[in-house]
Amino acid sequence: MDEFENFIHQRGTFKPPPLPEGVTRLSGVRLVLQQNAKHPDTFGANTISLQHDDYVTMAESWKMPLGAIECSNALSVLFWSSIEDTGGNPHFRAC
Repeated sequence: MDEFENFIHQRGTFKPPPLPEGVTRLSGVRLVLQQNAKHPDTFGANTISLQHDDYVTMAESWKMPLGAIECSNALSVLFWSSIEDTGGNPHFRAC
């Protein structure tokens, strides 16, 4: 996974496009389509297709809980969601 760190930190290929002057990005979604998945359990409910250290790096970098929620109608793991208030700026956070 030589591009994994770039994906996690939005660098290199994964750097978002520049915004017009005066525009601020408040949030975003990163969607990756894994077209070359070959293992039959890649999207299985009991499979996390990352190495443990990479999974921990992703969860910690994105401030997600380490525990995942199994869901029968999702193609991968889901994480907790919450309402957060950061100094008068309440927002819904779904990981």
